This record gives sequence, structure tokens and C-alpha cells, in this order.
Amino acid sequence: MLGKLTARALRQLGININFAPVVDVIDEKRKTTNNGLYSRNFGSDAESTSQLADAYLRGLSENGVIGCLKHFPGLGASRVDSHSELPIVEIDRETLQSVDLLPYRRLLARRDNAMIMTAHCSYPNAGLQGNDADGSLIPASLDRRVLEDLLRNEIGFRGLAITDDLEMGAVTRNFGIGEACRRAVLAGADMLAICASSDAVRTGFEVISEAADSGIIPTSRLAQALERIDILAQSTSPSAQFSLDELEEISSEIRELKAGL
Repeated sequence: MLGKLTARALRQLGININFAPVVDVIDEKRKTTNNGLYSRNFGSDAESTSQLADAYLRGLSENGVIGCLKHFPGLGASRVDSHSELPIVEIDRETLQSVDLLPYRRLLARRDNAMIMTAHCSYPNAGLQGNDADGSLIPASLDRRVLEDLLRNEIGFRGLAITDDLEMGAVTRNFGIGEACRRAVLAGADMLAICASSDAVRTGFEVISEAADSGIIPTSRLAQALERIDILAQSTSPSAQFSLDELEEISSEIRELKAGL
């Protein structure tokens, strides 16, 4: 029901993609940390997260909206908020595989048109983390080991990958927006989220253009990203005709849903 209502409301506003659901696994132990996720997660373990997120995605899809799973490969065990600083997620490879990646494996096996949003965090104990030249940890969203080796090659995802907002503290504390954009594209991101500053958008565009012209970013990498964007765009539904009556009906159903919780 929540997915259906969300989709109907978004369609009234001319929106056909929703950056949800959050499939970060937050169990009772992980609830004790202040990582900024609050009540945004679905479920209290990997299984329930997968089941509830699947129902939500189905509600979105059946009503003309594409969902986006986030934050890959999993922010549930982070202890700080990536809006402010880079979280160091200290889980081992076994936990990453059996807990945090389980929702992605389950949901992506059923849904061809779902998107993935990558996380700004690091996983030093999971056997996939890269380090910069100075030894500092690279955020997963800028790391080819995460986007290409894990997401594409191991899990087999062929859809569109978008970064979380590149203006978040987890990125900006160590990288300028231009360098972050260049690294993200080279790592395998198909779209870059820059959510506040128009100047940052222009800077990102200029850096990507220059990197493409100079050959730093291969044209094949850009062509691959554009193809994925085009495939997703072709699967979107046409805009819905705005209806005040429909919006009032949606509002009434939302009130009824909240009253029943």
C-alpha cells in the first residue's frame, strides 16, 4: 500500500523515479548508532528488509514509478552520518555477504529496472576496499572495486548506478567536487547526484568533459553510462494528468493508512 500511494502521489507531481527504498539492514544492535538513517530502513533483519522492500518496489512499479535500492553495499552498520563524514564500516566479508548484500541479491534477481544508489562509506575489513596514494580510504561510491568488481562482476547487476549526493561531507572532506565526479565515473557510476549547488553541477560537468576530451575517461565508459541511462529512460511511464480529485483521494488514503499503524 505504501509503495502504491507513494507512486500515485509522485506521478501527480510529474515524477517517475523514486530514490527509495533504503535496504540498509539495521537490526537491534545497529539501532544504537547515530548514522542518519533513523526510521528510513525497511525491516529489522536481512530477510524482512528484502520482503518489505520487494512489496514497496512492486507498489511503485505497478503504478508507474521506478525504485532505487540504496545505499550499496550497505550503510546499516555505519556509526556516523555520511552527510557529515566518511563512515568506516568495520564488518567483515562474511557479514557483508550474508547480511548487507542479501537484499540486493534477492531484489535484483526479480527486478530488471531497479536502480542502485552507492554509499559514501568505507569497508576496510571486507576485502574490497581501496586506498588512495596517501593511504586514506576511498569512499565506496568512488571505488571501482565496489562498483565494478562487486556490483557488476560478482552480483551481476546490469542496470543504472547513481552516486549518493557528492556534496556530502563523506566526500567533500577529502575531495573537490570535480575530482569526486571524475573518480565516480571512472569507478563505474552512470549518473552523479549533486543536490544543492548549481556551481558544483557546472564544475562537475566541466571536469567530466575535460577528462573525456583528454582520454582520462574513455569514451567507452561514457557510452556505457549513456546506454544504461537510455534503457532506464525508455522504461519510464509517461506523465500522469494532474487531478486535484486524485490528489485529495491519495491524501485521504494516506490518512487512513497512518491511522491503522
